[in-house]
Amino acid sequence: MAVKHCVSFFVFSLFALAQNVVTNPSTQATAQPAGIGSNHNVASWASEVDQFAWSQVFATGEITPGSNIITLTPCPLGVAGTDIYANDTPHWLYISTPGTPEPVAITGGTCVDGAASGTVAISAVFRHGAGNTGFTIGTATGGLQEALNYANRRNLGQPSPYVPVYVDLPKRDVHLYAPVYIENQSSVFVNGAGGALIDNSYANMVQIGDTFTEHYKVKSGTHVIFQNVAVGSAMGKWTVIPTLPTTIAAGAAAATLAISACPKGFVAAIPNQFLWLNGTNQGLESTYSGTGELVRVTGGTCTGSGSGTINVVQAEPGISKLSGHDAGYSLSAAVNSAFESNGQGATFNNVTTINVPGGRTNFGHVFQVDNDQSVLIDGFFPTAYLLRHDSEFVGSYLFSPGPFSLLAGIASVTKSNFSLQCSGNAVEWYSGNQIALSDTIIQGYDTFGSKLSLRRGGFGPEANYRDVYSEIGNCVNAISPKLGIPDTLDYAYNLSRDGPPISNGVVPWLVLRGQNTTVYYLVYRNLVDAVPHFSVPIPIGYANVNDPSANPVDVYWYTGAAGVSSFDIIRVSASGHLPNAPTGLAGPGAYGVAVNINPATACNIDGVCHIRDDIAPGALASYQVYEFPGGGAADRTWKPYIGRIGDGAVFLAGGSYTGNPTCLITDSTASNTVAFFNQANTNPQGGQGPCLASGKGVFAPFFFSMGRSPQTTPGILIPDHTGFVDSLGVKGHDNMTGILNFAKSTIRTPHHLITYYDSAPDQTEAFQDRSGYATRNRRTLQANDAGCGVFDGGLTSSIFCSAGGSISQYIDSSNLGGNNWKTRLTSADFTFNVGIGPDGSGFKHRRVGGCATGSMQFNTCDITVTWTTAFADANYTVTCTGDGITSGVPQIEGITVKAAASITVRTIALTAAVAKFATLDCSATHD
Repeated sequence: MAVKHCVSFFVFSLFALAQNVVTNPSTQATAQPAGIGSNHNVASWASEVDQFAWSQVFATGEITPGSNIITLTPCPLGVAGTDIYANDTPHWLYISTPGTPEPVAITGGTCVDGAASGTVAISAVFRHGAGNTGFTIGTATGGLQEALNYANRRNLGQPSPYVPVYVDLPKRDVHLYAPVYIENQSSVFVNGAGGALIDNSYANMVQIGDTFTEHYKVKSGTHVIFQNVAVGSAMGKWTVIPTLPTTIAAGAAAATLAISACPKGFVAAIPNQFLWLNGTNQGLESTYSGTGELVRVTGGTCTGSGSGTINVVQAEPGISKLSGHDAGYSLSAAVNSAFESNGQGATFNNVTTINVPGGRTNFGHVFQVDNDQSVLIDGFFPTAYLLRHDSEFVGSYLFSPGPFSLLAGIASVTKSNFSLQCSGNAVEWYSGNQIALSDTIIQGYDTFGSKLSLRRGGFGPEANYRDVYSEIGNCVNAISPKLGIPDTLDYAYNLSRDGPPISNGVVPWLVLRGQNTTVYYLVYRNLVDAVPHFSVPIPIGYANVNDPSANPVDVYWYTGAAGVSSFDIIRVSASGHLPNAPTGLAGPGAYGVAVNINPATACNIDGVCHIRDDIAPGALASYQVYEFPGGGAADRTWKPYIGRIGDGAVFLAGGSYTGNPTCLITDSTASNTVAFFNQANTNPQGGQGPCLASGKGVFAPFFFSMGRSPQTTPGILIPDHTGFVDSLGVKGHDNMTGILNFAKSTIRTPHHLITYYDSAPDQTEAFQDRSGYATRNRRTLQANDAGCGVFDGGLTSSIFCSAGGSISQYIDSSNLGGNNWKTRLTSADFTFNVGIGPDGSGFKHRRVGGCATGSMQFNTCDITVTWTTAFADANYTVTCTGDGITSGVPQIEGITVKAAASITVRTIALTAAVAKFATLDCSATHD
């Protein structure tokens, strides 16, 4: 992987018992390409790598384990005694015969390019030429390191040190027995022209920039372009199960692992080889990427056969101690990268992969991005599928290890074919910084297509996928075929994606033994002050079974990260047509299959967990489902880090998504999203199946955000423009249709166009009914739903609003809540907190002073009530009442005249005295 661990490969330490051996130049013969003194094309300033592929044969002398000083006559171009790690210019040589071949790093010496004679100091592991029988030493990189070194030093003697370096590979395989380091101030162009680089070490093959100190350095931050280059690996993958220690405690500085059968050909005494230490920690994920971590070999007694030891230390950048691993953990090889960049602007044009005879083609990654913040991959077209992929480790074409504080790489990929043929993943990205893919294919992946994670730090970075086609194919999950395969795992990235549809994802069908479909969910528990808190139910698979007590269902899932105390497995039966299954995973219900499952007993060493469901439908336990986010002191919800998931095209945790319709799975309930609905996934019984519920099966053409607490979901602003600005155009276009236009409805029955409150989001997101001629993707309204809609989609239309509790109207949007509403409609009444206007065209009311009758009984008087504005006609109903009696016993006798503009009201005295109301109150409602 990167940086600290990317001192990559072998940096030999001096052995305490090392002896110095000075070879006598007079006893050696040299064998090197013709023209060794002028093997550089001066006319074109292009270094031909094959002209730098040197070796020297010593007829006598020997190399002993430890420090040796060797005299080279002449000193090959590109070889100097100053090519050492201390100068950030490491250079490896290769001792090929006799004895066990090995790469050795230059540790000092007097050689300079092309000198007649000089020395190089090296430190060896094995004895070569015992009894002064001679040996052969030469380039470890087919001349590539020498060509790069010579061209770089040549440029330093020019008036400008920034003259580009051009290196041409031969049209054949170039075997690299040690890493190649490129640390130039000037640009470097490596042209493959039909050549291939073949890795023969457990190190990152080509390392760009300073990959030793976990820091970017300008002096070695060259812009490197590889073009028309093929890569392959001759290294075999092996796995061993150490016998001791039985477990590894978290926080250990180092570990000495006892191996009963040492891997064939592996020599632990060669330091700084990089291996993979894999295994859960108390049944949970042990590292940021899952259950494994990169480790560096520091020594041991294994020599390729028999029993022995291997000493390892942590090699992940930014991490100093080993993670914990349970009994049964493993150590394995073949996890290195073909290219690692800690420079700036590394560019890869038309790179491909090839098979190496013997089928030993294993890389962990092809492109590894450290702190290079402008990597460009423009044309990657694999012809061999050489990533390691198994239950312990699954490699990726593009990888960034992070952390953001050290290695905040940025990469762009375009016009590439990330086709894997079920042999790895496309992108695994922990830098916490931006990544962009365009005009690219991602297909045939076996645990995920892309994983974008802020697990190692970062601040709301963007991931942009434009015109990216994805397809799973017929792959099964490499960790376990019982697990599903998502297209994208998004942990807190802001992901946007447009172009072709996103791959459906693979949902596990756990068993097919019946007609009734059951959906299984996983709930992660966490203990907070000894009180259990619960995640949102995450879907993990289907089963077609009528009764698990008669036909048990084996349920599988991937383990959780640190913080998970235990698991709950719940299930919901599907009724009718998929995926009607979840009938509302909310509140208590008969869902419980198994609760408080201990990861240490349920999960294997690779993190695959399992229980057997043999619970009859009527025997399910009552289970409380919590909705995120909860509220107040009684909040029992939490959001775990979920490193892997087995359902959905996109799994979204704490980030945001905008783009193509997709099967979207979230770690929060749907009340936290703005989304539409989906049809996705493959049904093994034929046809398209659904996206699982509570796994938020959604179709999202608009931006929405899950929001990490205490954030809120961002709003959507849609400007209402005239089409012109300033004095241009016509202002105030009246009577236009709206920006949001739902067009003419063809549904004649009442239905929501906008649902403001979804009382059963899981049912909504999972719903799909194929019982009729056409598929129906929207569920029937329930009593507690709230929204507005239309009915009668013929020549006329009607609008309505409905809610489960009340419908209120407010004036002054800054003063909502409480009793500040002006009107409120409930099932009991319609309440007004505001007066009714006196002069509407359909309703009017007036108050006028009353008239006085005569003093005799049954005397009358009339008064005219004139409306402020006349009705359209006299077709209205009016009612008047007397308010306040000033004398006698008055009574309203009736209306004597009714016209559009006024009415005449008559008052009668019921006794022999003057009768009068203080005022008359009249109300009129037009027909």
